[in-house]
Amino acid sequence: MGRRIVAGAGAGLIAGVVLAVVMRALPVAAADGREISMIAFAARLLGMGGPLAGWLAYLADGVVIGALFG
Repeated sequence: MGRRIVAGAGAGLIAGVVLAVVMRALPVAAADGREISMIAFAARLLGMGGPLAGWLAYLADGVVIGALFG
């Protein structure tokens, strides 16, 4: 059981990295009209500082969701 959870967490980490790369490349329109990356937009929604916080949030989400499926 423990190996499956670790494998799921690893797969979730890989999926989180892929999703974060894609979201970093895709721009969205912010409320002030500027175009920002989806990672920065997600960080703003979560009330965090900058894109690094958005990256960490997506990686953490990927690991948790992967572990739940593991």
